Amino acid sequence: MISTKKRVAIIGAGIAGLSCAGELEAHGFAVTLFDKSKGVGGRMSHRYFGDWEADHGAQYFTARDALFKEEVAQWVQAEVAKPWSGRIVTLNHGNTIDKPSDATRYVGIPAMTSPAKYLANRLQVLTQHTVVDVHRINDLWKITTKEHGQLPEAFEYLVLAIPSVQAERLIGKYSANLKAICQEV
Repeated sequence: MISTKKRVAIIGAGIAGLSCAGELEAHGFAVTLFDKSKGVGGRMSHRYFGDWEADHGAQYFTARDALFKEEVAQWVQAEVAKPWSGRIVTLNHGNTIDKPSDATRYVGIPAMTSPAKYLANRLQVLTQHTVVDVHRINDLWKITTKEHGQLPEAFEYLVLAIPSVQAERLIGKYSANLKAICQEV
């Protein structure tokens, strides 16, 4: 049986893209995420280097928005994140100045990418798909990747959850307004 769900392509499988995908799927859309990396996480990524591993990108994250606080509480409950009380300082001519914060700081456990992996668990995520072009054909979006060329799937909607410089490369050709918006971010 052919699905009647509207298809959405999301480029970027960081926290924003994964969160968007989860919400869209909860509202009846068929979502496919594309990411150029080997795994999900974006700026909350974790890398393995031979015998050692490290988080890189975001050192921690905060939750100020009420809805995001609810989401983070679920991550803590699922044991993929926990509050972190590390000391944050500014170095100024050899002196350290503490940078206190009213916001609770969190880290992913056992690695920063853990919340992203948790969000991606039930989603269709295509990693190692570097999107190099998007274009419209008959009111549908077609995607071309560096690794696989033009993909056979077509999508009614396109979401860009990537840095603005990357977004500009993909959609700046469609209008001066879109290009300007990407350049302002």
